[in-house]
Amino acid sequence: MSEWTDLSVDVETSGTRPDRAAIIQIGAVKFNYDTGEVCHDFFDRALEMMPHRSWEEDTRAFWSKHPTVYQGIVARAEDPVLVLKDFAEWAKPSSKGPLRLWAKPISFEWPFLESHFHDSGVRLPFHYRNCVDLTSFVAGWRHTVDYQKTSELMRSLPFSGDVHNALHDALNQLTVALTFAKEHNS
Repeated sequence: MSEWTDLSVDVETSGTRPDRAAIIQIGAVKFNYDTGEVCHDFFDRALEMMPHRSWEEDTRAFWSKHPTVYQGIVARAEDPVLVLKDFAEWAKPSSKGPLRLWAKPISFEWPFLESHFHDSGVRLPFHYRNCVDLTSFVAGWRHTVDYQKTSELMRSLPFSGDVHNALHDALNQLTVALTFAKEHNS
């Protein structure tokens, strides 16, 4: 059995302000960057909105253009504290140390996770020092700082599932990470 050292994560939200908007879905996949192995015990949970959090109108308008995905999230929303406790338990550090948290961009996911864990009183199972920004990772392997070209390159890979479903986004981000890791190690 592989040692899961990494975690691809994506969150869907009610806005872009981590101190005011809510996480409505968390999708995550454990993997081992060094071996390319993927754990098939995925985390995919939807959260009810915490009472002090709200919708941003631009984001509400965005979700109105994706009603099927949004309704799929809302239909299974659960108590956010319960979901965060379960996520913390599921994402336990490996025996090799804390999991590296991968996201695109990490500057979006990390503040939302940190804020929600803080508000819920649940201990955050990650540390900001162990975060990997997927776009910067790919740009680094490509020896470029042209993030527009890097984003286009990442979008050129086939996408499986529904865009803006957090689990599908996390799986596709994982595909990007492992594709470029394999390319670099070849």
